[in-house]
Amino acid sequence: MASFDNFPGFFTLHPNYLFCPMYRVSLCLLLPFLLIFATATHAQKTTAHADNDVVTYESTDAGKPYKKLLIAGFGTIPVRHFLDNLSGLLINHYTGKAVPGTYEYVGNKLAVFNNNLQAAIHKHQPDIALVIFELPEDPDTLTMKKNRDYMRWLLYPGVKYQRAVNSRRQVFSENLQAVLWEPGGDKVIWRGEIFVSGDAAKSKTFETISAKLIDEWLRLGILAGPPAVN
Repeated sequence: MASFDNFPGFFTLHPNYLFCPMYRVSLCLLLPFLLIFATATHAQKTTAHADNDVVTYESTDAGKPYKKLLIAGFGTIPVRHFLDNLSGLLINHYTGKAVPGTYEYVGNKLAVFNNNLQAAIHKHQPDIALVIFELPEDPDTLTMKKNRDYMRWLLYPGVKYQRAVNSRRQVFSENLQAVLWEPGGDKVIWRGEIFVSGDAAKSKTFETISAKLIDEWLRLGILAGPPAVN
């Protein structure tokens, strides 16, 4: 099994804020580092992505067969509810393709992320794992850009601010990072971003994302071939 003191090359620094296997970082630094990466990446994007969309940033090894899928989710309670539903649809789909899967929520605290992910991989022994996670955010956490979030925090006093935040949270809106990788070989198969907007409690939201994620992998030839032979 992979050593989590030396996590996959997609978490390593490159001058173009891509990832180079020469410089590896510890798994415990995964999310803070990706926050920096995501900020730099989005700073260069000039067009907005559609709601409920999936975008690919990196993919390799099209057509390779796998035996068992693990989906691991990291994030706050609204993100957890969304991933609980999304993972069920993905697992049902790939189980029907003879690649059975399981889902583990690995928390929302960086301090336990490493241990929880290690434990999930040790428990389920997947040969392919999908990690979907929410980047750390400011107090509002959901729809507005950071500079506007800080303005809201300054303008809204106490209870009024929290009431406005709670009202806006009725509509779930998040950009979630996602990585598909081989734990046994520390190899990235796919890395992308999931843009979610809608009511996380309604099936249409996670059904749309599930279908788009499956279609995107099918387009790239990922998890599209025959299952691995036991």
